[in-house]
Amino acid sequence: MKKIKKLLVFVCVLTCVFALTACGNSKDKKASFDYTESDLVSAVTTNTETVAEWEDKTIDDAMDQYDDSNESEAALKKGLEQFKAARKEAGEFVGFYLDKDENPKYTLTEDTDSVTIKLKAQFKKRDVNITYTFGMIDKNLSITSMTYEPKYTIGETMKKAALNTVMGMGTVIIVLIFLSLLIGLFKYVGKAEKAIADKKNGKKDTAVDNTVEQITTKEEIETANDEELVAVITAAIAASSQTSGDGFVVRSIKRVQNRNWK
Repeated sequence: MKKIKKLLVFVCVLTCVFALTACGNSKDKKASFDYTESDLVSAVTTNTETVAEWEDKTIDDAMDQYDDSNESEAALKKGLEQFKAARKEAGEFVGFYLDKDENPKYTLTEDTDSVTIKLKAQFKKRDVNITYTFGMIDKNLSITSMTYEPKYTIGETMKKAALNTVMGMGTVIIVLIFLSLLIGLFKYVGKAEKAIADKKNGKKDTAVDNTVEQITTKEEIETANDEELVAVITAAIAASSQTSGDGFVVRSIKRVQNRNWK
């Protein structure tokens, strides 16, 4: 119940502040709508001081109440998220930097359809730059953007830049080393492919050698068989004619399919 009351107070404060923008004298502005600078600055400071009293759980509950489809509510939700993140980095809110009249210091930038207010607030660990942009939504003056950005010293900024550079260069070097190792492995791939090809060629050569050897052996066997056959035929003719076989010369041997002797 207490959290809901805080949220209602926050919304009511904003409503009252924007209602006051129609009152008072306004200077000639570039913006297409009338506003009072003090009211806009008051809206920023009141909003920040109110949210600064909330715990993270209360901020989460407030964000759950906003509709992302509504431009103003979406801007408030995003702003609360940034405030939560900034407080985690910069510590608890202390106050705004004031001018000699004890008023918050600010800078104002105008555009045709918007007005931007920038202030610097002090937190325990570091300062935070606060930027609010106001514009017309559905004919009502509303917050269209709100940001909270912790301010870092030059040394911290340079340190972060150096770390980012080192990380980037380290990533590039690691990738180059990986690519070099990968390219170095290509020679082993080539050797493996050559070994596989040689193995295949060796099998083919062995098969050819075996075939040639078989053919040669068969021819030798057939030649030996023919020589034996010639000797047998010569002996048979010599026996039948009762003569010596020295004068016989066998020119060729032809095999016949008909095996019937007459």
